[in-house]
Amino acid sequence: MKKIKLDLLDECFIEKLNNSKFYKLDFGFDKLNNKSDFYTLIYFATLAGFSVIDICPKEEFIKLALDAINDAKEKSFELKINSNLNTLLFSSFGINSLSEFSNKMICKEIHGVDIHFDEVDFLRNLGNIEFVCNSFKDKIISCNLSRKKLSNAQLIDLLEKCFQFSKRKLIIEVEGMNFYEIGYKNNLQTISTADIINKQFRQKSYKYQYVPLILGNCSNENLTRFAFNCNVPFNGVSVNYTFFKKFLTKKSFSYSNEEIKNVLKEIKLILMKDN
Repeated sequence: MKKIKLDLLDECFIEKLNNSKFYKLDFGFDKLNNKSDFYTLIYFATLAGFSVIDICPKEEFIKLALDAINDAKEKSFELKINSNLNTLLFSSFGINSLSEFSNKMICKEIHGVDIHFDEVDFLRNLGNIEFVCNSFKDKIISCNLSRKKLSNAQLIDLLEKCFQFSKRKLIIEVEGMNFYEIGYKNNLQTISTADIINKQFRQKSYKYQYVPLILGNCSNENLTRFAFNCNVPFNGVSVNYTFFKKFLTKKSFSYSNEEIKNVLKEIKLILMKDN
């Protein structure tokens, strides 16, 4: 595939995308009751070098996420690791839920929006794209797709429509059939959907080849290996937060510096290793 081009990302993110090392921690639409877990997950993802944290568009969660990201950056200097940490904040919403972004504080703090095409009515999906892209002209547009409600042809039609309005601000994220399903079947759906988009969209036209593709809903360490074995190109991985929780060894945030280093070591060994 061609080298990725995105106007709203600096070179460190572009390099990660070109090396398939662009990681996103994905909370989806979930609003965690345990705010300590929410903070801790974002804290460790930031320290580990994740590029994006994707959360629901609620002010209290935006504030808590920003606190965790800033605290992790301060800790990185103390531990002398990842001194050039840079983590973006995205918010997820359904294509018909734009009202959730009426809060100006949310719109100001986020760097991108993750649009889930959860509307069964395909024509309504198409009709909303222009409005969404024009509403977030200064944001990265992440187009979250699966074949749960869309046919192969509809996936391609939606992407072409999104590209028409967002062009070099567009990221594609593909998921399996179920956000919480773990295992081979979900991995297979994710990889097969990515393969369709690569062949029928990204390879269809020269202008589409610069659009990055992210494997979504990673709920085990086998997803990227599966993609490599199937020769399916991708530029990054969106990690389900329920899977990421396996790396937390304590119920409360009381980690020593040595314990923090051990957690980061395990994350990179299992999740972020070369395949």
